[in-house]
Amino acid sequence: MKCELVVRYLSVCRYVYRVCLALSLLCFGLRAWLGDSVDEQGFLHEPFFLVVFGYAFLFIGLAVAIVAMYLRYGRAKR
Repeated sequence: MKCELVVRYLSVCRYVYRVCLALSLLCFGLRAWLGDSVDEQGFLHEPFFLVVFGYAFLFIGLAVAIVAMYLRYGRAKR
């Protein structure tokens, strides 16, 4: 029973970290593509929220990948 839960969790983790890393790349790509601009009054307009979301998705994806690798390879040594 416990092994089945780990296998199911690993299959979910595989999709979660791939989606998070893809969203991270999408956010960073959009940030680079949209760029920033300065209006006539001297205010800077930039989509800074994409950087924050990009790093959040990156760290979540890496954390899930590390947990999945620990469950897959680290538990086998015990």
